[in-house]
Amino acid sequence: MEIPLMADGRADRRGQMRFVTEFVTCELFADAVQAPKAVTPAAYSDGSFRVIECSSCGLVYVSP
Repeated sequence: MEIPLMADGRADRRGQMRFVTEFVTCELFADAVQAPKAVTPAAYSDGSFRVIECSSCGLVYVSP
């Protein structure tokens, strides 16, 4: 596979980028069930964020 070059001669590896996200648990009740409420696209990448609600304390947070 040939890697394309950018105008300045450097290798253009933007097409090879992979976005890996992690699942974040509630800071207060890590063992509680975490219920997804929504998924929203990330403004700065090809990934997305999950809006989660903790079933124990009701905390709503973004993961990751």
